[in-house]
Amino acid sequence: MKTNICFYLNSEEKEVMVEANLTLLDMLREKLYVTSPKKSCERGDCGACTVVIANEENGKLHYRAIDSCLLFLPMIHGKQLITVENLAQNINGEKVLHPVQQLMVETNGSQCGYCTPGIVMSLFALYKNNNDPSIEIINDALTGNLCRCTGYKPIIEAAQKACVNNGLNHFTENENSIISLISKIKKDKKTCAFQQVLFNFFSQEYISRKVVRITTGISSAHISTERISGKSAIFLHEVVLIEYFSFKIFIG
Repeated sequence: MKTNICFYLNSEEKEVMVEANLTLLDMLREKLYVTSPKKSCERGDCGACTVVIANEENGKLHYRAIDSCLLFLPMIHGKQLITVENLAQNINGEKVLHPVQQLMVETNGSQCGYCTPGIVMSLFALYKNNNDPSIEIINDALTGNLCRCTGYKPIIEAAQKACVNNGLNHFTENENSIISLISKIKKDKKTCAFQQVLFNFFSQEYISRKVVRITTGISSAHISTERISGKSAIFLHEVVLIEYFSFKIFIG
């Protein structure tokens, strides 16, 4: 089953007709040729495919690092998708790295480089949402990113040095425009029912404590979570099944 979705890739509007079970990672790499998200575990374990989703909440953009291998495309309808390709700026003909990129370079936070784009995007979300974060917050932001080379110390150092600008960068000046544009997408009557269900559900905090009741049309489930670390959805025609990873599930 194909569905029409609309979103912003970095600052460019995209409207695509795709199969509802196509993952965001596959769309980026195989159809849009955005290759910074790496295809590795495809289970949300390694973080090599991390990108950032910006969503309007209470009149402001909130940035979240997510594993693109876990999301199907309807889940990004009405959102801004940011990849590492768009973090640097061209100023007077010269490429200027984003603070998180520059500090990763200066602290030698990358060795083999395979995990680096995902780590940079996790640090970018941290940069946008936290000023002068504690070591606990930094560790939490990097929980989903595996690095076998560095031992994390230079990456943590990069985060501490970079996240001191109150989230200000070249994305800040365009935030009001992006909010206006994605608000129009959300109000579009072409948005089908199951897209709206997903939009409302995935607009909430990715990491939170809550109890969710999901009615699939086949069965109902009560899901109690301590910490939500990953989500995916399976589409069966107009039935949406939400599958959770790494938590306790109570069915009844």
